[in-house]
Amino acid sequence: MNMNKTNLKFLATFILITFNILIISINCSKKEATLRKAKNLIDSKKPEEAMEILREYVIDNSYDADAFLLMGKASSEMANFNDADHYYLTVLVLDSLKKNEVADGYFLLAKKCFEKGRKDLTQKALARVFHINNDYPFGDFTLTLADYFFDEKMFQQSIILYKKVIETDTVKDNKAEALLNTGKAQEKIGLLKEAVESYTKYLEEYYRYIGRDEALWHRGECALNIAEKAFEEKNYSDAINYLQIVISNGVPVNKLDEAYFIRGEIFLALGDNKSAEQDFLKVLDLTPYRTGNLVRKATERIRNIRSSK
Repeated sequence: MNMNKTNLKFLATFILITFNILIISINCSKKEATLRKAKNLIDSKKPEEAMEILREYVIDNSYDADAFLLMGKASSEMANFNDADHYYLTVLVLDSLKKNEVADGYFLLAKKCFEKGRKDLTQKALARVFHINNDYPFGDFTLTLADYFFDEKMFQQSIILYKKVIETDTVKDNKAEALLNTGKAQEKIGLLKEAVESYTKYLEEYYRYIGRDEALWHRGECALNIAEKAFEEKNYSDAINYLQIVISNGVPVNKLDEAYFIRGEIFLALGDNKSAEQDFLKVLDLTPYRTGNLVRKATERIRNIRSSK
């Protein structure tokens, strides 16, 4: 009798477990079917219909990262940045291991916003991709993202991406723009010698491009700043080399007198009075009205040189 009771208890437990497994299996199948249907609708360019299904689905499945990922993709197809951004961030909270899928979703969002002519939203979506994976293959959008980081004053990030454009882009105009902007970004964060190298390379490779005058001006500014610091540190060789960049190109023209004056001071310190006098005279030639502190100093130096002969 006891044996029969034991067997009945075991049988009842077995039936209950089997029933629960069956219910769970049915629910899982329903969930998979729902998500599969939503995905097929998104792939068929019917994101609105997919969203209707998914909104109802997440009411009872609010922790399903796959559902929110699909909602993000559906919103991306509609170029709805705010909604897509919300859903993708939700996915990362629920399952951080899906970051690569989220990066792909943001990239889809960037492309759809670009198709709608929304460059601002395109750049924001690309920036989200970069923050998830800075090695993501951005392809034709690399320059767009680099420009966004530059405009946002995130110069280190922009330099990384401009260099990718220079190395991998097949469009010459893009490579030229990236090289010029690399110099500007380097200049912004104080990498003046690197900026001079970038501007010089631009002038060598893209001399006939519209950015030529801009590159000449920026290179001259950087070279003069480097020369001033080298002069203060009594590194005369470096100072003369960078001053030569300014003087040989005559740019920036409004600071050419300053370049000649500094070089005159260096020649004076080195005991080359003749060369020093020529540079101080050039300061006067560049200032026809003979006014200003630099003119006064140059005139005084010339007088001292001539009185020492």
